[in-house]
Amino acid sequence: ISLLNGNDAIKAEDGVWDWVEHHIDKKEVGICGYNGEEEEITIPEYVVYQKEVYTVTALKNCSYGHNKFGVKSPDTPNDHRFKTNNVVKSITMLENITSIDGNEFGNNKVLENVTMSDNMQEFNGGAAFFGCSKLKSCKLSNSIKIIPANLFQNCTLLEEVNIPESTIEIGESAFSGVNSIEKLVIPGNVKKIGTNAFWNMGFAENSKLKEIVINEGVEEIGEQAFGRENSVNVDLHLPSTIKREKIGKNAFAEFGKRNGKKVYLF
Repeated sequence: ISLLNGNDAIKAEDGVWDWVEHHIDKKEVGICGYNGEEEEITIPEYVVYQKEVYTVTALKNCSYGHNKFGVKSPDTPNDHRFKTNNVVKSITMLENITSIDGNEFGNNKVLENVTMSDNMQEFNGGAAFFGCSKLKSCKLSNSIKIIPANLFQNCTLLEEVNIPESTIEIGESAFSGVNSIEKLVIPGNVKKIGTNAFWNMGFAENSKLKEIVINEGVEEIGEQAFGRENSVNVDLHLPSTIKREKIGKNAFAEFGKRNGKKVYLF
């Protein structure tokens, strides 16, 4: 349990956390930032406010200010927010975290590693990690059903990320511009792959993408979903569950162009 510094900020041994209301009727709050000096942090399980214990169940976006009533933290400087924090390189989320707001870490310049437990169930909005230019690895929860739009868009250094078996849909531009992944595997439980979902992953000269595997079970591929995967050096054989009419325009434009590779319908 993290103890308070006075009645406002949460004071723990590794620094000051910032927080906002989440579900006060359930005694739940969300962490929205960190003011400490540690490069590796674990999100706390509880906070104590005026002798009351509140469970931390979410990472909340406080870009538009804090809750102006009862249970809240003070308006601390902007650099406390995760998206503008210039200290934290590694974040671990325990089982208490069940949701993450959209754009929570957007365009962060130092964050490298994110690990979440399998109790993390949803993203409330897209682009949570959009443009995180130093992000190298992210362990997604095996409870995630929808990978939202723009989740990892333009995370150019992202090397390790799992698409969980629980996933049924991958949103628009979710991985667009990610060019440090070598092999991309789409689980069969995924039914729909959105427009531009993996667009431009293999276009840059330094792109590492060499192989894509789409497993049996996938049914729909949006426009330009796998466009500009020039660097791929293995043919792609689509599963029987994908029908021609469910493949969007230019879904595989320029696929394997550098190495003369092709895409085959079942």
